[in-house]
Amino acid sequence: MKDRLRFCSIAVLSLSAVFAGAGCQAWRVLHPTGQPIKVVGLRCEYLAAPMGIETASPRLSWVLESGERAQRQSGYQIL
Repeated sequence: MKDRLRFCSIAVLSLSAVFAGAGCQAWRVLHPTGQPIKVVGLRCEYLAAPMGIETASPRLSWVLESGERAQRQSGYQIL
């Protein structure tokens, strides 16, 4: 029983280390300098805080801010 518990503990710790390392690597790829891009100025139908929307496909807009030059958006996903 102790051997099984020890094996499960080692397996969980190993997998945690692997996934933590993968997450750090993904962050470096997305943000090589460590400065994240911020989304500001969110608007829907040209309003910053609309109380209601009567259109089936509203116009959405936003502004990206970054501490680096020449940063741009390559895509988006609405959840």
